[in-house]
Amino acid sequence: MSKLQKQTALYGALTLVVILLAIQSVRINSLQKKNQVQMVELMAANDSARVFKTKSGELYFELNAVTVEKNALKNALLSSGFEMEELRAKDIKWRNIVSTLKAELAISGRDTIYLHDTTYVATGEGTITGKSYNWTNNYLTLSGLIRDKFMVTDYKYLTAMSFITEKRGKTTKVTATLADPKAMITTGSQIVIEHKTGWYEKPWLWGLLGAGLGVYLCK
Repeated sequence: MSKLQKQTALYGALTLVVILLAIQSVRINSLQKKNQVQMVELMAANDSARVFKTKSGELYFELNAVTVEKNALKNALLSSGFEMEELRAKDIKWRNIVSTLKAELAISGRDTIYLHDTTYVATGEGTITGKSYNWTNNYLTLSGLIRDKFMVTDYKYLTAMSFITEKRGKTTKVTATLADPKAMITTGSQIVIEHKTGWYEKPWLWGLLGAGLGVYLCK
C-alpha cells in the first residue's frame, strides 16, 4: 500500500471517528434534554414543600429545584405550569430566563375581636348572640362565632406565588406574580450566580483536536 493510500485511509478513519463522536454527542444531548424535562415533570407532580425545624424550634422550608440546559427550557417551563402567552404578556422572553420558582404561601391563626355598641350584619342592625359565620374570597377565609360582646375569628390566607429570573444584558430582572390580585410584595432581593460552559469544554472541539493531532503524527 502506497503512502498516499495510507494517508487516505487514515483521513477516512479519522473523519469517521469525528462523525461518530458528533452523532454520539447529539444523542447524549437529546437524552439529557429528555431526562431534564422528565425531572421537571416529576418535580411539578411532587411540588409540596418539606418542613424542617431547627434546635431552637424555628421552622424552615425546602423546595424542589431542577437545573436544565437552555435547549430544554421551553419544555421545562411548560411542564412546570408556565404558559408562553402569559410570559409574553408580562414582557418576559423565555429564552432569557435564568431561573423560576413557584410556591404557595399559607397563613392561619385565631383572633378575638371585642364588640362595642352595635353589631352590624348584612340583614340589618342589631345585637346577635351565638351566631356563627363563614366568609371567603378564595384567598382569605374567615370563620368563627359572634357572641354578645366579642367575636372569635379563625382565619386562613392562601395564595400562589411565582418568581421568574430573566437575564437582560448585564442586569437580571426578577418578575414576581401573586395569584391574589390584592396581595403585595413590599421588598425583596436575590443574587443569581451562573456558570457558563467554556469553549474549551465542548466535546466536539476535543474530537477535532484529536483528529488533527492524529493527522500530524502520521505525516
